[in-house]
Amino acid sequence: MQEFSETFSKLVITAPGPGPGWDTRHGGPRARGRAANSGQDEHGGTSCRHGTPVSDSFKTRAASTRTVCAMAPTFNAIGLAVADLTASLSFYRRLGLEFPADAERETHVEATVAGGIRLMWDTDASLQSLDPDYQPGRSFGGWAFLCADAAEVDRVHADLLAAGHPSVKAPWNAPWGQRYAQVRDPDGYVVDLFAWNPSPE
Repeated sequence: MQEFSETFSKLVITAPGPGPGWDTRHGGPRARGRAANSGQDEHGGTSCRHGTPVSDSFKTRAASTRTVCAMAPTFNAIGLAVADLTASLSFYRRLGLEFPADAERETHVEATVAGGIRLMWDTDASLQSLDPDYQPGRSFGGWAFLCADAAEVDRVHADLLAAGHPSVKAPWNAPWGQRYAQVRDPDGYVVDLFAWNPSPE
């Protein structure tokens, strides 16, 4: 699969696609009655496939009838390729992410985080079964977890070290006004821990 890069990182961008009831309001084929022949949708708006806006608030015909109706992609998910799913999920559970109790038995696992973004885990073995050319490589990229305060940054960092995960950078007061620390997850991804320091009076 092309989404999976040799760096263990991928970004998945999704756009709305055809589904049940898809019609000319969405550029689809199911025009009915007058809308099918006039270039208008069921509500009198102009069809996307004729290169003109759908909204009633835009009635000026586009200069070219070859214009494709634009769809806005939505940032939806981030994927991690991991060697050992059990070890990776154990690490991220310590950071508050929730997974089903038997998630370690799967080859693909997801968790929804703030803002509705999905984090997706796939094992190297499953990726190779989907794409014979896939080869595990060095892990790039990283994630940042917001903590409640500086004390929580220090506590979580210490907890991860006690569990055997290596520190990349011990907690420090960063010049941009945050308490910051970095650890490395079982697959080499750098995970940042941070909290805003109180503003000086």
